[in-house]
Amino acid sequence: MNEQEVGDFFDFFKHKHPTEIRVFDKVKYPLGRSIFVKSKEEFIKEVKKYNEDERVDVFIKGRDGDGKTDDSITSSNFIFFEIDEHDILKPEQAKKVEKFLKDNNMEIGLAGMSGGGYHYYIPHKIKTLNSEIDRESYKELLRRFKEALLSEQIDIDPVVFNLSRVSRVLGTMNWKREVESRIIYDNKNINIEENHLSIKQLVLNVPEDKISSEVNESSIELLEKYGIDKKDKWLYTLVKNKIVIQEDSGGNSIIFKNAAILLARDEIPKEEVKVIGKSISELCKGRTLSAFMGWYKKALNNQISEVNEIEINKCIEEGEYKLPLYTNEYIERKDKERQIGIGNKLKFIDLEELKNYKENNDGEIVEKLIPCESIGAWGGKRASLKSWIALNCAVCVSNGLEFLNFKSNKVPVIYIDRENGYPELKKRISMIEEGLDIKENKGELYFLGDYAKLDTAAHLLQIEDFITSKGIKLIFIDVYRRMVSFDENDANKVSEFFVDRIKPFIERTGASIIFLHHEKKGESPDEMDNLRGSSDFVNYLDFVLLNTRRGNKIIVKQLKSRRSKEIEPFDVQIETDEINFMKFSNKGKSEGHTEPERCSKIILIYIIENSIKEICYSEFIKKCESFDFAINTAKRSLSSLMSRGILEKGYGKRTPYKINLNGVKLEDYINKND
Repeated sequence: MNEQEVGDFFDFFKHKHPTEIRVFDKVKYPLGRSIFVKSKEEFIKEVKKYNEDERVDVFIKGRDGDGKTDDSITSSNFIFFEIDEHDILKPEQAKKVEKFLKDNNMEIGLAGMSGGGYHYYIPHKIKTLNSEIDRESYKELLRRFKEALLSEQIDIDPVVFNLSRVSRVLGTMNWKREVESRIIYDNKNINIEENHLSIKQLVLNVPEDKISSEVNESSIELLEKYGIDKKDKWLYTLVKNKIVIQEDSGGNSIIFKNAAILLARDEIPKEEVKVIGKSISELCKGRTLSAFMGWYKKALNNQISEVNEIEINKCIEEGEYKLPLYTNEYIERKDKERQIGIGNKLKFIDLEELKNYKENNDGEIVEKLIPCESIGAWGGKRASLKSWIALNCAVCVSNGLEFLNFKSNKVPVIYIDRENGYPELKKRISMIEEGLDIKENKGELYFLGDYAKLDTAAHLLQIEDFITSKGIKLIFIDVYRRMVSFDENDANKVSEFFVDRIKPFIERTGASIIFLHHEKKGESPDEMDNLRGSSDFVNYLDFVLLNTRRGNKIIVKQLKSRRSKEIEPFDVQIETDEINFMKFSNKGKSEGHTEPERCSKIILIYIIENSIKEICYSEFIKKCESFDFAINTAKRSLSSLMSRGILEKGYGKRTPYKINLNGVKLEDYINKND
């Protein structure tokens, strides 16, 4: 990227409102992303971040305004047009442009090579566009200028003359073509007054029969023109064969919405969209062109997600319409492209770049517990209130409230439930709101209770579309076992699930996901081994939280925290009447009443009272069993005492454990180290 050229490019536009940067990438930003900046320095910084660091194509909305659509444009000081060289080089066209401008006494203000063609900016005096009348008048000027160019057989791209058009930031890398765009002409001494008068004279001389705003092509011709007859055959067949879509509970809106997204995606000019939209409106009973254009406007503003092939197929099949379906191969290919980023070049870095590398996932959703863009699990035995705690967290985070005395950042949340069902969720949410004293829940909290599998492409695509459209950043899965179709003990399947599905999903959405998960029957010395299934499950997690219930109290342990030091276990008090409210309160550092910890205390009392200096393995286990502890609890107690330095294993298989209390009383030791 050439920072000097990027800065010079910014200077040309002289915006009064914040400048909109638009980035596009079919994998990282399939819906596009808008960034607004107020200064040249900020513009260069953001352009560099996306174009150089993230390696995505970067564009600018050239005309000044306070939004993304034509209706939001407030002024213009240039005419923009381009000559595409995507398929064939056209150097003679540049000479034609130069001659055309010279013959009409106009000067180029800025010109460049985009990597895919020539870009021209012809400046004029600032034209204020405060009303719809002003904008229509200016659109008329653009149409006349376009016709003047076409009348000279100049091979311009005819679709770039809309007010809110974006164009590539010159000086940036064109990743699609793998070539750097550049400024080839920058005229800072142009006579704006003379240019303005020359443009005015030119457009007034364009014959009236050349400037009709009507589109002469039919909707069929337009669909063929933009390749929709090949890419999205269902829509082409719908219009060509005049398939009538009955007015029902969802078919019309599905056709409308997806057709609008599709046309917005292909950047088809508004006037041509109206022609296609009129045909679609006539075929969908009870629908109007104005309604269709409303969907189209939402799609342009990225207010609805991308085309949903699954949804379209379902509509066609249920309505028994004679329209072609998207094939399973198409859907799987699209899903695979999302996963691995088809077309994205691998980026290798050297040691210096590694040392200066900055993570994109800094920050926390819940301090010390849930990092941003992470994968975690919340485990526990049955009846340990995992779902209750998770729902409480979902309500707190979606409202920006503290969760168990830990600060949270307010973000949209979704709770995907395959355990309880909507009636039970409704009851629990009401009880949790009462416990949190929430009078009016204004949090962005969403639910999914339908059958779905995260390892099924069609289901994951729909979930991702919804999460992206709502900006969701925290996802609860209740529970892991019910949301996958493979055997949770199959290490290869678990590894494939996380590597090929979940990790790419997190990278694309920027969300954090928490799997609620059951413990195995019995106990292992390593508490993380108590989570059901293959150990690969835990290996791929960034954090692990564990509930252990003791009556009206839960001990919460953080068994793993990849990005920070694990916090001490803490006690959570449960208060409920089991009908109207459920309240959880953090009571601070846990006093250590898990079974292994109780076992450790009792065995230590026995050791001190009997002045025992060493103990062999079998004696330790038998003594714990004599105090009514299970053998696995005894093993976990032994492991804990060794990690705390109280028991020290000597050399040799049958060597007894040495006991190291160092003269400290039992009560003092427990007070220091619990």
